[in-house]
Amino acid sequence: MNKRVTLSYTIDLEDLGQEVSRLYADASRTLCVTADEAQRPTSTDLLTPATVNAIHNTRLQLSKIDALLGDISDIIEPYLEYAIGQTPNDDEGPGITDMERLRALQEKVTNALAASSPQSTESE
Repeated sequence: MNKRVTLSYTIDLEDLGQEVSRLYADASRTLCVTADEAQRPTSTDLLTPATVNAIHNTRLQLSKIDALLGDISDIIEPYLEYAIGQTPNDDEGPGITDMERLRALQEKVTNALAASSPQSTESE
């Protein structure tokens, strides 16, 4: 059984993108390993204890991935609320809605994550 603990620590706001990227890379790596290790049984050996064990292990790993992705969402969502609240309306000009600012911010976060992903650093 997975036992989880809640940690609380602080980092500089400027390091938040890197920290989220690190956590997301961990989740992605674990997902890839889990997919690679997943047993692909033939129809003749499906009804075995090994299949049950493999399914159990895969579900445990998927549970860990789900919890990590939930943690990442729990970090990003309040940050987005903070960032939107920090954006002065009059600097943006007339007619800029909260949704437009949110989309722009989402694009910035996506670009930052893409720039710091393991795949982008491997190809450089």
